[in-house]
Amino acid sequence: MNLELAPLRDATLHDLMAAAEPREVWELMPWPIGFDAEAMRTYVETALWEEDAGMTKPFAVRVDGQIAGSTRFSAIDRANRKAEIGYTWYHPSHWRTGLNRAVKIQMLDMAFGEMGLNRIYFNVDKRNERSQQAVLGLGSLKEGELRADRILLDGYIRTTVVFGILADEWPEHRARLLARADSFR
Repeated sequence: MNLELAPLRDATLHDLMAAAEPREVWELMPWPIGFDAEAMRTYVETALWEEDAGMTKPFAVRVDGQIAGSTRFSAIDRANRKAEIGYTWYHPSHWRTGLNRAVKIQMLDMAFGEMGLNRIYFNVDKRNERSQQAVLGLGSLKEGELRADRILLDGYIRTTVVFGILADEWPEHRARLLARADSFR
């Protein structure tokens, strides 16, 4: 399989909508995206505006040339050499395939390499066990919980679990991840 982190600005709205169509993609997300073209257009325009302002670096995730989802660096803080990896979503056909792990390896390599960051963190809805396990599997540490951190569209008050990984920890975790036999297929 050929994996590519392509600039989000190169993706078409139609292709993003196709990948985002299943409702289960958005069940625990704090923002509406996949439900209609206007929500997706707003999502993309906001991401691109934030990219132009130096706040984010958004990607369309392509597998064999087809958009499988999206992810990004956000809250980029160059002065403190840190950023969040988040806003990640994939079409359910790519869940449990190793795609997310492969994407995150590329992103962590980029973060600690060309971007020169010292810390990457992940903010995960406490109810999202699948995402928490995925982030832990990368070698990040659970750093704590932010109670009543966000009010979601349906009014639910979310607790956010914060995970982090440091540049000096990454080489060991990277070697372990690359040695795993069940890499992205």
